[in-house]
Amino acid sequence: PTIDATVDRSMTATDPAPVSPLRRLAILGLGALTVFTGLGFLGGWWWIFDLLAHFRVLALLCATLAALALTALRWWTLAAWSLALVLLHLALVLPLYSLAASTPAPSSAPRLRVISFNLHAGNPRAAEAAAHVASLDPDVVALLEVSPVEIAAFEAALPEHRHVAQPRNDAFGIAVFTRMVPTATEVHTFGPRWAPSIELQLPLGDQRITMLA
Repeated sequence: PTIDATVDRSMTATDPAPVSPLRRLAILGLGALTVFTGLGFLGGWWWIFDLLAHFRVLALLCATLAALALTALRWWTLAAWSLALVLLHLALVLPLYSLAASTPAPSSAPRLRVISFNLHAGNPRAAEAAAHVASLDPDVVALLEVSPVEIAAFEAALPEHRHVAQPRNDAFGIAVFTRMVPTATEVHTFGPRWAPSIELQLPLGDQRITMLA
């Protein structure tokens, strides 16, 4: 007898299981968070990348929520991916908090109240912002994204403070108001000329400190 050995390939071929839209979304989200995290390490190459490193705590929160959700869904590979991101951000964030908690200043040490305040360029409520900062009784105020108009508002609100300023009408103006008389001041441009920084030397008790804004 003749045996027909023809195989119907359409019956034996196995297609990969389709990926659900929710799983695709999880993969895209973790991929974006991974790229976001990685670019934050490249701040020395481009200042835009350095801005991403300012959101480590937020990235840690996102990775933690993702790890919990993916574990509940039993998507173990994606859960492990998100857990790796959690551990990385914990390694980056926890030393900052533990260092601050482990080095208390002695009670006899001089105190210095420093405020960094981003006005956001073109803020129409500069006078209110200046009054709020003055109510905190700061010794030193570093103002970011400050224009000549906003400088005038802070001069009125902080009459006891001297200031060094490089105001601009864009997002790169900077000024430092200080209650102490600086022993030295210098304006630096570590990057492009339109992004100035201010260095001051200030007396504090029997010491002299250097501040960079």
